[in-house]
Amino acid sequence: MFNTTAENATKVADFFFEAPAAALQQTLVNQVGYLGDILNGNIGEVFTGIGGNLKDAFQAATFFGQAFDFSVPSTLPLLLQSNDAMHAFLASALPVALPEQGKELITGLLNFASSPASGVRMGEVGPVISPVVPFLSPVLGLLDGDGPATALQGLLGAPLDAVNAFFNGDTLSLNALTPLINSSGLLPSDELGPGPMEHDSLSLAFGGLFSPGSTAIGVGGDVGGAMPGNDLSFGGSIFNSLGRGIKDLPNAVTGQGVGPIGALANLSQMLAGALGWDGAGNPLTDLTFPTLGTELFSGLGGGDFGLTGLTDGFQELAAGLFDGFELGAFTDVFGNLGDLPGLFLEIPQLIIDALLGSF
Repeated sequence: MFNTTAENATKVADFFFEAPAAALQQTLVNQVGYLGDILNGNIGEVFTGIGGNLKDAFQAATFFGQAFDFSVPSTLPLLLQSNDAMHAFLASALPVALPEQGKELITGLLNFASSPASGVRMGEVGPVISPVVPFLSPVLGLLDGDGPATALQGLLGAPLDAVNAFFNGDTLSLNALTPLINSSGLLPSDELGPGPMEHDSLSLAFGGLFSPGSTAIGVGGDVGGAMPGNDLSFGGSIFNSLGRGIKDLPNAVTGQGVGPIGALANLSQMLAGALGWDGAGNPLTDLTFPTLGTELFSGLGGGDFGLTGLTDGFQELAAGLFDGFELGAFTDVFGNLGDLPGLFLEIPQLIIDALLGSF
């Protein structure tokens, strides 16, 4: 137990410190880049970039609005960053077997259950629920047909198993529920072949404090193995935690538990990737402070400090964002940039007046 905990803690620490707070680092890099755009009069591009980044980050975290298709490999990289190879295949194949009625809603829920945001939720509850599993499993085992002696042996070992589960996670067997699920009539046809889908095993893996999780591909594009157990990366999702065995199929799908540190680090790296990180090294290593374009200083001799480009950029931005604004006030102030302290004192009031005048 101690050795497994130490090994998992080392893996999680190495993964986290490879790019700590990657999303925050990439955000800082982007902010410096926006400063360069502002200084060079490209204010409209800043707002366009921020809007695009927010949309990309939201989709990368929740998978809302994403389309995954196992027959189109190019659609799967995001899915493979929060699921191992087999779970990613099932998550992309299941919608094919769903009836058209309610398909969009169920697909959206399945996408979220496969997302890194759901993995963070599993990571948060893992260290709380995992220690309970060793005490609960013998009881569920009785319902699944285990004898009293097996249940008693499980309860005697439960206290030590609970300590191990807190750090390294545990898997809750739900085999007793398979007859109920198989007879519910709610399951689609088997996505891997003809006929009804029937489970002969079902489980849910909960991570411990240091459980790294297991996914098939990293943010930088490093692909793990083709099957669970040979995957390389960190993180997970609710769907990735689900283990299942389907009748007449040789290999059961193994649930992969993820802990809070591994899940948060994976989500941070996925968000950083959506914001522009290439997945290699620390994002801050790509930090470059902005330089000013030569055209910005072309008006120095006229006494306007070369900032006339900002006037045009601000007017274009205001025209796009606030249709119907009276831009005369902005033009008057930005046409006299010699009094910079007075300018910065007047800008907030001008914006307020413009907002009030648009209603």
